Order: sequence, then structure tokens, then C-alpha cells
Amino acid sequence: MHWKKNDPTSLATLILKLFMLSAITLVTACGSGSGSSTDADQLPQAGQATEAAQATVEVPQLGAATANSASENGDETAQAPIDNAEPGLFESSYSAGFTGEVFEDGSVYVSWPAVADARGYNVYKDSEYVTTVFEPGYTDSQISKASHYYEVVAFDHAENYQTVAEGLTVELAETGTTTDTLPPHIAAGYDLVFAEEFQTGTLDTTKWNTSYLWGDELIINSEEQFYVDIKNKPGFGYNPFELDGEHLTITAIRTPPELLDKATGQPYLSGVITSYDSFKFTYGYVEARAKVPFGQGLWSAFWLLNAYYVDRKPEIDIFEHIGDDRDVTYHTYHYYDGAGKLHSTKSLETVGIDFTHDFHNYAVEWLPGKIIFYVDGQEMHSISDPNISSQEMYIIANTALGGWWPGSPDDTTPFPSRYQIDYIRAYQKRGPQEDAPLDDGTQTIPLADDVPSRSPNHIPTPEQWPQAYPEM
Repeated sequence: MHWKKNDPTSLATLILKLFMLSAITLVTACGSGSGSSTDADQLPQAGQATEAAQATVEVPQLGAATANSASENGDETAQAPIDNAEPGLFESSYSAGFTGEVFEDGSVYVSWPAVADARGYNVYKDSEYVTTVFEPGYTDSQISKASHYYEVVAFDHAENYQTVAEGLTVELAETGTTTDTLPPHIAAGYDLVFAEEFQTGTLDTTKWNTSYLWGDELIINSEEQFYVDIKNKPGFGYNPFELDGEHLTITAIRTPPELLDKATGQPYLSGVITSYDSFKFTYGYVEARAKVPFGQGLWSAFWLLNAYYVDRKPEIDIFEHIGDDRDVTYHTYHYYDGAGKLHSTKSLETVGIDFTHDFHNYAVEWLPGKIIFYVDGQEMHSISDPNISSQEMYIIANTALGGWWPGSPDDTTPFPSRYQIDYIRAYQKRGPQEDAPLDDGTQTIPLADDVPSRSPNHIPTPEQWPQAYPEM
């Protein structure tokens, strides 16, 4: 459950909130009931749709007119409905009784179980506030995409907010991503140089290592998993890699008691794959089509790490997903300066989709002095800096558990937990690359310690693995 409060980020918001609270006090003194149609104008609504989206999603105050707000009397400026909607009933994958029914006119009726002592409910669609209602249901007629993701936040008379329904994706037409998500300039100007379609019955260990370079006993970022190295320790007693002829599934489980000693006492078993021995490259476009798991403490990732531990030791986090925040993924760049100090960008957020519901394409275009992050073929974020990696890098995919970023799994975390990968592909540009920007010594990417909202980097500390830090 997530608790949400107003976001008093401006003087105007503070004044509006004081006005609304005064109005509530006046109405209460006059004996007005909570079912009044004027309640929506008096109640402050919850803050951001997710805690992680605070920097990118501005939630309007109740009563404010926005393109995404539903009006009780109809919205004349509503977006045109999708014209190929198919009637049907959809159920939440997480909250019992949270459903969405699609009607022939393309509208969606979203309903959820009533909450005792709730004064009303704030409805969010694709991580943005839509409206406030006072019954456990809402008809959405502003349908403009093939699928929408819904969450509901209840509030009481004391202005406490609690997420009471989540995990509902309503599909109004055929959804899910395909293999045809390459941006046009990549399809036209790049060649496929590495491909793994995972169409065999076992993991191809000529392509994939199943441990980090530093082995399986060094623990980074206070993580709680042990990565089972089936390539070098095939008799471990558990194989986290399952292949069904179409997908690779990395399955994380609680460590069985008989394997705890082998797992150095780590409470969970999981898997990592790296292309270190088979494929390293400099510049290109790398993508994976994957479905991430939902659950507290899960940390699925697809990323690039420098092949040789010299100079900047860069890391490109193509995407990371924190399992209990189903509608946010993160994209980050890390590197070390000449003094051995870590620099990191903010972990850039892509929000508005339930990434645990279906497969999605995650990609990065790596250029001299620039990296561009894509989700489902659409550019989401870019970073330009002379310190962008110019070293060879290799591909990694894994599910971590625990650590200081996602926190530990708990009793709500589903096990076994499955991270599914359809394919991993890499492309490189035909012809010469553009020149890298001149490096004048300016550090535009801040020191990691000065960036509170970032993911950790993923190599051991100098004390753990000094050979990675020859400059120190």
C-alpha cells in the first residue's frame, strides 16, 4: 500500500488548499453529507500517481480543467476514442475485484471493491490523475490508446490517502510489442551484429556467461541473491534458467535450506547472463524484448558494462525495474572520473505502463558523446556529455533481489519470480561514426553522492575488488 498526500509545490497550491480546507470546515459545520456533488470541488486530491514519478508527473488540484480530466457533464475537448475497441472484461493481476469492462462504444467502466471509511476515490490512468469519484466505479470515455493502465487511491475525512486498487491494464485492441519496433534510422542505417532469440531448450553457454567477472561470492549493493553459475558449477543443485523454445526465463526463488551453504548464506537464488566472452562492442543500438516480474524487493535489469576496468569504467543501465512499482522503469548512466570518483545521472523515469503485464522493448542507442533510451521503439530520454563511454562494453541481464534501492522481499513477494526475455539483439552503424565531442575537462554529470534519485552502479567497491581500480 502507498500513502499519498497533496504536493504543495507552489504558493498557488498552498492558497488553494487553505481555501478548500476552509470550505470543508464550513460545510461540515452546516451538517452537509459526504455524498454532496460539491465534494469534488472541496477535497484536495492525492499527490503523484507513483512516488517514483514525482519529478515528471504533475497532478492537478481537484476542480482544475486539464486535458486528462474527466468532467461529470462530459468533456467537449476529449480525445477521439479508439475506433477498433473490442468489448470484454479485464481483471487486475494484483487487486482482487478491480476490473475494467469495455463497451461497444469504446468506453471503459472501471470498478473496485468499496473501502470502509473512504470518503472518495482518486482515479489515475497511465500514471496521471483523471478524476475524483464517490462511489467505487468510474466510466472512462476518453480512450485514445490501444491499452490503458489504471490505479485507484482512496481518501478519508482526515485526508489520508491509500492505494487500494492497482495492476489493471485494459486492452481495447490488440496490444503488446512486436519485433518491428526499430526506429526507422536504425532499420535503414544499422546492421545486425549480435542476436540471441532463445529458441533452444538450453542456455547457450558459448554466448553467455552465468556469473559476473568478479565471481559469485562478492555481494554488491547489499543485494540478497546468489547468482547460480551453471556454466562453471553445473552441479549446484538449482538452475535459474528455463527455455521453452521461445523465451528465456530467469527464475528467482527462496534458497532451499540444503543449498544455503553453497549460496554463501544468501536467502535467494537467481541468475545473471553476460556476453563478456562472446560479444563486446563500441557504439551501436542494443535492445531486448522482455517482461519483468512484480513483487517487493525484485530488481530486473538489462544493461551494458565496460569490458576493461580502466579509464571511466562506464555503465549504461538500459532499463531497471523495481518490482513493487509496476508502472515505472529507470534509465541511468554511470562513470568514474580520473580521481576514481563515481559520477551518475539521475535515474530517468519512463512511466504510465504496467511493465509487468506484457512484453516490452527496451533499447539504447549509444553514440559518441550521446546515449538515447527507447521503450517500444519510442525515444524516451537522452544524455549528451563528453564523458559518455567510448570503451568496449558487453551485455548483461539479471534479476537482483534486495539491496538498498528496492529493499528486501517480504511476505507479499511472489515466488518463484520470473523475468522473461524474448530476444536480445545488437546493431551497429554502417560507415564511420560521427566525431565525439571535445572533452574540455568539464564534468556536467554530477558526482553520484550528489544525486539522490539514482540507481546504484554495479561493480564491487575498491575494497572488495581492487583490480578494478588500477588508478587508486
